[in-house]
Amino acid sequence: MGEKDQAEKQLEAYNDVFADIVNAIVFQGNQCVKPEDLQELDTNSAYMGDGALRGQVRDVVKLWKDGLIGIALFGIENQTSPDPDMPVRVMGYDYASYRHEVEHGEGRHPVLTLVLYMGYKTRWNRPKSLKEWFDPNALSGLNPEDRSRLEKYISDYPIHVVEVAWLSKEQLSHFRSEFRIVAEWFCQLRKYGDYLPDQPTVVNHAHALLNLMRALTGDRRFVEIKCALDAEGGPITVDTIIDQFIKKGKQEGLEEGRKEGREEGREENRVETIVEIMKKNHFTYDHTVELMNLSESDKERYRSAVEKALES
Repeated sequence: MGEKDQAEKQLEAYNDVFADIVNAIVFQGNQCVKPEDLQELDTNSAYMGDGALRGQVRDVVKLWKDGLIGIALFGIENQTSPDPDMPVRVMGYDYASYRHEVEHGEGRHPVLTLVLYMGYKTRWNRPKSLKEWFDPNALSGLNPEDRSRLEKYISDYPIHVVEVAWLSKEQLSHFRSEFRIVAEWFCQLRKYGDYLPDQPTVVNHAHALLNLMRALTGDRRFVEIKCALDAEGGPITVDTIIDQFIKKGKQEGLEEGRKEGREEGREENRVETIVEIMKKNHFTYDHTVELMNLSESDKERYRSAVEKALES
């Protein structure tokens, strides 16, 4: 199992984080699933392939219960790159869950799998259903009328891909756990190339969160940050994590590298970010740009543009 897989599973395995992901995505922020109502299930299953019994492992899977009565089974699969075979994989995972219920007489619960796509450089550009997965030339030998008749009898199997870096502000606001930090991080990384938290968020699973960010970004500073925050003591929020991240960046001389790597049109995005943070938190301009760790020259350069934006 790769480092990314382990880190993703570690954070999502916590019931409060898992419930938050389901509530935010499936129930649009309504707190339907409570952490205490989730039961851990075995992620291992088997299928026949090439005449032999082969194993397959889900990332995270839990049973949602109301007391002693099962309601539904939720699975989460993580992807850092689009997988062209994802519809078949998800169908295999779901079938294994249904088959287990048949064989063990544990009820007939609906199974829902969410695919969390963590890529931020390109959108998911692979099939999202079984029919999209088919070879486009598979039925090319049929005339249009016969092809249409056949297609009516072919079952489809759509999957639910969540492109985390493309979630809207409203969708991000539905998250209440550390996963909001992960989602905001990748959204802002896609847009601006760096990250500034929109609001303070208490981190209950700091070790798992920092391990995940280390695995997804490849930046070892997240490991060093955990040690620094443990030494300081007290509650850990996303602000304290970012504060340490900035300090580490200064120490390693990476601030200049980030400036050089800003994409064209970045200044306009930066002004919009400053204005949004000021309005949302009722911060002054000076306090906001200080939090963003802007250089003195940048502070002066953006000041007039921000003032104009606030007046409009």
